[in-house]
Amino acid sequence: MKKRPNGTQAERHSTERKRRSVFVAVMLLVGLAGTYGEDAQHELDLVTVQWTDALNSGDIDGFMGCYWNDAVRIMYFPFAESMDEGADAIREAQAGIFAQRGSEPSNLVYEPPIRFFPDAGRPTYILRNTGLGYMELFEFERRRNTYRIVTHYVLPYS
Repeated sequence: MKKRPNGTQAERHSTERKRRSVFVAVMLLVGLAGTYGEDAQHELDLVTVQWTDALNSGDIDGFMGCYWNDAVRIMYFPFAESMDEGADAIREAQAGIFAQRGSEPSNLVYEPPIRFFPDAGRPTYILRNTGLGYMELFEFERRRNTYRIVTHYVLPYS
């Protein structure tokens, strides 16, 4: 007759399974990280710095310089959701956000990006703003020897 594990053994088994899952996920991410090289990461880091600086200063032209003309931005929060398709729609929506804020600069602070460089697909960065409870997820595309944002998601984060 097989013995059932008591609560403590079951908890240890569950914890060990979670650790293994995290280990496998980290190993997969490490495997994905090697295909683009340091130059691509540096260039993508610069795009995110430009984006953050423009966002904080209210510089709509600098902000839009980070997006391709056919970019899509999807914002989802439990209380509001929107999708802006194309640079003109993103510009109009963001200009409205900047106008609501007025001339005061923001001081939005993001944690260092979590970077994904898949063999197939687009490089992706996640910027978390834990202070305000949301994250920005950027998918980048390289065209004409430069990277810009092609898809941008704004999602709740806790």
